[in-house]
Amino acid sequence: MRSTVHRTGSWTPRSSSALRHESAVDRDGYIERLVRGGFPDAVRRAPRRRERYFDSYVADTINRDVMQLWDIERGREMHSLVRLLAARSGQIVVPASLANGLEVSAQTVRRYLALLEEVFLIKQIPAWTRNLNTRSIAKSKLAFVDSGVAAAMLDQDVSRLRKPGSPLGGLLEGFVAMEIARQLTWSRTRAELFHYRTRDQV
Repeated sequence: MRSTVHRTGSWTPRSSSALRHESAVDRDGYIERLVRGGFPDAVRRAPRRRERYFDSYVADTINRDVMQLWDIERGREMHSLVRLLAARSGQIVVPASLANGLEVSAQTVRRYLALLEEVFLIKQIPAWTRNLNTRSIAKSKLAFVDSGVAAAMLDQDVSRLRKPGSPLGGLLEGFVAMEIARQLTWSRTRAELFHYRTRDQV
């Protein structure tokens, strides 16, 4: 997990030992929470019915909220983009790369990303930098607002995510980032969410 919270004002980095945390939840428990997501209607359902709920939720969001409100005609491209984004959860978003896979322009992809963020399907986490002027153009990381939706778009359940080579790492990073984002909505400390990379892209 390399996403980080930056307090507004002065900030002093802590040692890694100060950031260690023990949890009663084990790896399987986190995977189960990730797949379940946070929508009350989804949490109450059995796994198969939950998957259908997520499919319907994404379809309704695109067909009703995105296509009708913003007069977008190419719904198939938007559906394909959502699946591509799910596969890139927790990763850097590169519109030009996504555009090649969809055979649309990078500008169109940027517009679609903004719309999907507007309807709270995804969140783009900007790169941290001391230069405020470059924050808006630095490459962002992607997280799905609900991890269950991302897992469903990739047809991933608990058993599949336990296996080596699964997309667990990216999905888990997005899950953690959005849990932090929720905490910030009620935190008394004014803070913003960024991801951090060194000049060597670490």
